[in-house]
Amino acid sequence: MLAIAEGYLTETSSEFRENEFTAFCLAFEGVMPLEFDEIGALVPALKLGLAEQIVEQGKYLVSHAADKSDKRVTTCIRSLQNATQTSWEEILERLVPFDKVLREDPTGAYAAMDVESRNLYRARISRFAKRSDRSEIEVAQEALALARQAYARDKGDSRIRLRESHIGYYLIGEGAEILGQRVGFHPTFGERFRAGLRRHPDEFLLLVLPF
Repeated sequence: MLAIAEGYLTETSSEFRENEFTAFCLAFEGVMPLEFDEIGALVPALKLGLAEQIVEQGKYLVSHAADKSDKRVTTCIRSLQNATQTSWEEILERLVPFDKVLREDPTGAYAAMDVESRNLYRARISRFAKRSDRSEIEVAQEALALARQAYARDKGDSRIRLRESHIGYYLIGEGAEILGQRVGFHPTFGERFRAGLRRHPDEFLLLVLPF
């Protein structure tokens, strides 16, 4: 992420503009899609890159008193201020490669959520991908496919159908185990233990209690 930020700053002579930065990141993603956690690190990397340039240019200015370096320091400081004051939520959302997939949620619930709730779903996608053999986009596609299957059902309880037609059912709800099976999710020992405890509480109690 620091390399991306430094590449952008080099390209723009340290002049930060949010539209240009977004376009630069999207161009990079055209070659290599970023993961959700990586996107979250972009802004700190950008600010760090600017801070480092301010220090370096400041040292040079003290040693040489050069007008060019003076202008570069001013540009870096102004850019750092702009980056700090920028509202990043919308910008970063546009950079999440699998967000378009989630917005196809058959119930339309995902798109209507606030940013914090959508980020919770994105974090779950990231976690599924990290502990499986699938990419984040593939995990999102599987969750959407399951939701669409439920939505296409024309029989049974309509309330259950509606609940199971929402992608959240497979990301943070009861359907997470179904999604896990579809993507080859590998749970941690603690997760396996808790799952076993829910299914067979009596057997697990016999294993852990001293009698």
